[in-house]
Amino acid sequence: MDTSAVRVINVLATNIRFDADRMYVQLSDRREIPIPLEWSPSLRNACHCKEHKRRSNLCCKEAQDV
Repeated sequence: MDTSAVRVINVLATNIRFDADRMYVQLSDRREIPIPLEWSPSLRNACHCKEHKRRSNLCCKEAQDV
């Protein structure tokens, strides 16, 4: 008797949102997965200023201090 049958479910990310500490991934089956930004330093340290230029390596706040 096979007791290790696996049911495959196709689930896709349908939306992503952020707050100060987490990224939330909304899935097509209505689940939402909170992911701590601490797990991704590049996301945690990302600049979310509207004036931020795509090619700049500095946050616009840091650029003003230069």
